[in-house]
Amino acid sequence: MRILVTGGAASGKSSYAEKLLLSMSGPHYYIATMRNDNSESERKVSDHRKRREGKDIILIEKDTDIENIDISSGTVLLECLATLYANEMFDNNGNYRNVMDKVENDILALSEKADNIIIVANEVGKSFDSDYSEGTKEYIKELGRLEHSLSQRFDKIIYMTCGIPRTIKG
Repeated sequence: MRILVTGGAASGKSSYAEKLLLSMSGPHYYIATMRNDNSESERKVSDHRKRREGKDIILIEKDTDIENIDISSGTVLLECLATLYANEMFDNNGNYRNVMDKVENDILALSEKADNIIIVANEVGKSFDSDYSEGTKEYIKELGRLEHSLSQRFDKIIYMTCGIPRTIKG
């Protein structure tokens, strides 16, 4: 099964997706896409690791090229699509390139290896600001296109609001 969990910031997407992960067949893989490249991200990654200690979860920290992850069954939770897309799209100098096909193909390749895949996404483009940089505008547009494409291919879409899941597909 392919499941997309989406919604706004702090809507309960991650908590819901993790509960969903643990309710499905194992092994349970949690792919964390945040880059650990400064003190703030280091703190967040450390907190992330602590919250998953003692759970039946195999934590994989991979910020790009997820198609290279070696699994052969079980359930995968990818947290989160927006971060993965930014990591793939922008280089260290802020230059960007179109990576939609690459990221979509990577996700589909990963989903073929697992019994189930859950992807946490973010509602994008809702408050599009004309003052954004060209790179940010392109990111929002392309991430929205990717989420739309994945939603057509995925079996189930869950929209989170205030911690309440609403199934909108499947």
